[in-house]
Amino acid sequence: MAGKLSVFEPQALFGYFEDLCAIPHGSKNESGLADYLVAFAEQHGLRWYRDAVHNVVIYKDATPGMEERPVVILQGHTDMVCEKIASSAHDFEHDGIDLIVEDGWIRANGTTLGADNGTAVAMMLALLAEEGVAHPALECVFTVQEEIGLVGARELDVNVLKGRLLLNLDGGPDFAACVSCAGGYHIDLRRRYATELPKGKAIRVTIGGLPGGHSGVEIQKEYSNAIKLAGRLLQAARTAAPIQIAEIAGGGKDNAIPRDCGFTVVTSCCAAEKVMAALNEMKTTILGEILAAEPEAEIVIEEAALPATVIALSDTNALIDLLLLSPHGVLATDVRNGGFVTSSVNLGILSSDGAFRVTYMARASIDSLAQNTIEEIKVLAKVLGFEVTELDGYPGWPYAEVSPLRDALEKCARKKYDHGYTFERTHGGLECGVLAGRMPGLDAVSIGAHATGAHTPEEKLEAASLSLNYAFLKDVLLML
Repeated sequence: MAGKLSVFEPQALFGYFEDLCAIPHGSKNESGLADYLVAFAEQHGLRWYRDAVHNVVIYKDATPGMEERPVVILQGHTDMVCEKIASSAHDFEHDGIDLIVEDGWIRANGTTLGADNGTAVAMMLALLAEEGVAHPALECVFTVQEEIGLVGARELDVNVLKGRLLLNLDGGPDFAACVSCAGGYHIDLRRRYATELPKGKAIRVTIGGLPGGHSGVEIQKEYSNAIKLAGRLLQAARTAAPIQIAEIAGGGKDNAIPRDCGFTVVTSCCAAEKVMAALNEMKTTILGEILAAEPEAEIVIEEAALPATVIALSDTNALIDLLLLSPHGVLATDVRNGGFVTSSVNLGILSSDGAFRVTYMARASIDSLAQNTIEEIKVLAKVLGFEVTELDGYPGWPYAEVSPLRDALEKCARKKYDHGYTFERTHGGLECGVLAGRMPGLDAVSIGAHATGAHTPEEKLEAASLSLNYAFLKDVLLML
């Protein structure tokens, strides 16, 4: 039976994309997709390599007449960010993505789509399977856990690769290549808290409907952070009367701007009305600030059942202080290059389960700027009694003055498509940075199809762009 994407050409390309959408492949859940890739390689008589973390490499020999050309590495990641709307019952561990086609675009039903980076997987599989396409020797690299720290690129045994020309397929849009990226560093704060029996009345606050987005490529839009808004609401509440947090949680990924956050507080019976009024006043203030740019934003404040326990007042106040003082957003820009973001931090995850846990991701084009952000967070944590753990980071990818790959992209665009090519840098992190740091002499660029709303349930892929980029990829390989 024809799939939902069979209306698009080439059908094989979109068929592979639909296949992988049917296989759950969130970060750390890529084994099923790795099984699929190995089975594909076996079916097509291709050599393959698979490691313990489920990175996969599939090799294809050069076609006749191309044997003397340099080996080319094609690369993309197999994991996707798993985000869904509040009303969705989707189970990312077991359910495939429910695809919807609208006006030439492909999206998912209430969840992230996984075009980031399923388009790369689909293009590589289509190229490996297609007969009659001339190309040099190919090493198609499918890495895991890109979305949670470029883990696969760091774990891959690069000795299994001979190529020194890398076409990363996690970029876009059309006729634009990324040639430099920021480094990223993860910081985790933790504070254990005491609990006690509650006295008084409970109030529940839920923040939602914010745009969110990728903390590298959309941080400059300065969309609201739901966790930071929670800090403002909590500050308003405790200014009215003493409050104790019962539970609080927000965000889901340290590289995604938090779209939602919720918390329950308890205050004395005599102060409940005053606290409720303060919360509603701050709600009005916040929505007045953001609704023009974020029209779906909502804050719901309501009475709640009294919880079994509440967090001690001193611990509650320490968290509120942290949320108010935590850095978030753009920290520095390069005025010489149109205000390009050079340093930022995302307050990405907040939870309370026996301890408060707060996770940040600092990014910077210049490593010293990221290290300064980390030091500021460490000092803040020390003052407020939080323990700090610096998690794994990854290096930036500096611009190369000489790049045959860049030259080939430009030549192909002008010769075959009568179109110029744009070379850009990103504030996001790319596996190119990790691989370039581990493979001396690597010439790398990042290209890809046009998709919007990465890391959010609004993610969608322009089908015509995927078709175009697949054709362009085949044309570029002829010129290398």
